[in-house]
Parts: sequence; C-alpha cells; structure tokens
Amino acid sequence: PVRFKATANGSTSIVMEWGPPAPSKQNGIILGYTVTITTVITGQMQRLNTTNTSITVNLLKPYTNYNCSVSGATAIGYGPQANPLQIKTMEGTPTGSPLNINHTTPNPDTLILTWSPPDPSYRNGVVRGYLVV
Repeated sequence: PVRFKATANGSTSIVMEWGPPAPSKQNGIILGYTVTITTVITGQMQRLNTTNTSITVNLLKPYTNYNCSVSGATAIGYGPQANPLQIKTMEGTPTGSPLNINHTTPNPDTLILTWSPPDPSYRNGVVRGYLVV
C-alpha cells in the first residue's frame, strides 16, 4: 500500500488510511488488507482484516505508543507491509486513584493532605492537578 498514514483519533482510537499499491506492484487482484497494530512497550499485537482503504482501531490504551502497518492481499497471499508508523494515542483521564493518602491536623484550624500520583500505568497521560473535595 502507498500513502499510509495513521492519526490518533482520541485517547483510545487510531485512524489508518492508505491507497492501493500501484497496478504494476499488485501481482493480482487486491482482495483486502491486513492492518497490524503493536503496543511498543509490551509487543502485544492485533491484526485486523478489511477490504477498505481505511480503518479505525478502537479500544486502545490512552497515551500509549503503537506501531502500525498495513499489507495488501491477493488470492495467493499477503504482500509487503507499508512502512510502519509509530503513533501515540491522546491523553485520557486517569483510571487510578492517588496513592498513599495521608492527613495531619497540626492545629484545630488546619488540615494537611498529602498523596502520591496514581500508578504510572493508570495515569493515561500527564497528571496536571488534583481536585480535593
């Protein structure tokens, strides 16, 4: 495939688009495409098949790097992959709570709260602040 591009479409999805290979490189009728998306850190891989020249991959982890590629298929098999792209999903809201929450009351009019950020695997982006209610 040619003109392969991948774009984060949100915190849990990536849109991939491409064009069919040049006719001189198709080696037959293109019947479909296989998209491969691999989590950079874990190496966990998903393969998705489509007959379209675009696909939206959902249910991904927020703020995570993925390697994406696509290859075309004829009745004989799959051709070479387009140049792989690395894309990072957008930030999402944390799915973990702050850790090590403590409080002290040095005097009757003062309450001091302390905590640690959520576990990195549950931050889903850069924690920019906290809401104390």
